[in-house]
Amino acid sequence: SKEKAVHFMGSTIDIDSAIAKLEEFGFKFEGETVSVPKCRKDIQGFQDIVEEIVRFIGIDNIEPVKVEPSAVKHTEFNKEMITKINSILTNAGVSEAKTYQLLSENDSTAIDLWNITTKTQIRKDFGAEFNTLQTSLIQGLIEVYKNNYRQEKAAPAFYEVQNIFHDEDTPKLHLGVIIDDTYQESEEPTLKLKKMAEEIMGTSITFKAMDNNSFNPYNSAEIFIGDAKVGVIGELHPKVLREHKFIRVDKVKARLYYLELNIDSLNNI
Repeated sequence: SKEKAVHFMGSTIDIDSAIAKLEEFGFKFEGETVSVPKCRKDIQGFQDIVEEIVRFIGIDNIEPVKVEPSAVKHTEFNKEMITKINSILTNAGVSEAKTYQLLSENDSTAIDLWNITTKTQIRKDFGAEFNTLQTSLIQGLIEVYKNNYRQEKAAPAFYEVQNIFHDEDTPKLHLGVIIDDTYQESEEPTLKLKKMAEEIMGTSITFKAMDNNSFNPYNSAEIFIGDAKVGVIGELHPKVLREHKFIRVDKVKARLYYLELNIDSLNNI
């Protein structure tokens, strides 16, 4: 719609004249639908239509919009938190990992930590198997862990700071940490993750029993600040490891522990 295009451009400029010009070139605007001339194979999505509108308006004719201070503050806060997290976890002997943000549709919520109801997907007509944006960091970190063991590399702890996508389009900055029972054996793994969560969140967090069949029901919890859920913690259920064909080099049955925190939630406190 016209309103959507104006919002996309971030401008209140009148686009009727630009649309009239596009119609002269064979474009048809009917409600929410835009028909594109057959010769314009480069027009693949809504953003391409907006680009065509901007061409006719002229980029210099669009008034710049001042970024809201809250948005700048949000970005700066996240940068500070990433620096803090990197310092804390690196000093604790946890290695940073980077995983692929796109998953298959089934894998994206195979382990649902945030009660996701709507998935964010790229266009299926591109034919990509991995077409769904990740809804948590757990799947990628399990794969990182498994691949390191397959290569016979001892790596008892990994973390990742990355955006995930909840039910809305806005990405949320999350932290995921995965360790096994050989990581700093002097301390119980879940307790170690709990201390990490308390140090990183820097506020009073509480823990409540979690009902999630991907975790050991006797050694897992949801993490809250007030009434807001900001994380999960606990031992992964053996069935999850079997599904990922997780086999340790030493052939001993693996025990993995996981922590995920919604770092973005601290912006609302």
